[in-house]
Amino acid sequence: MVATRKAKQNWQLVANLKEEEQMMNKRLIRVERRASELDTTEMPISDKLIDWREFNTNLYSTQHTFNEIIHLIKENKDERIDLRPYMIIEPFVCMTTDKMQKVLDIYRMN
Repeated sequence: MVATRKAKQNWQLVANLKEEEQMMNKRLIRVERRASELDTTEMPISDKLIDWREFNTNLYSTQHTFNEIIHLIKENKDERIDLRPYMIIEPFVCMTTDKMQKVLDIYRMN
């Protein structure tokens, strides 16, 4: 009876520590990123969306010529691209303090 009570207490302690670790990791990630991608008050998400194909290359991986790039720069010199609509909301994150096995487990599953 006493052994089962201690086992239950140990299990609860481990569960609490895991939950606390997850909360601390979330806070750490927020601090590292400064939550800039979630700040839509200072810079609202733009309504004008660029087609995703514009960010990719074709099958042959041909690159734009130097003159094309210069033309794009001159034409849009005062513009910005808001990449937030194209971002993954909750990407997988690895910290320098993570164990290698955890990193492998995360990326092998996906």
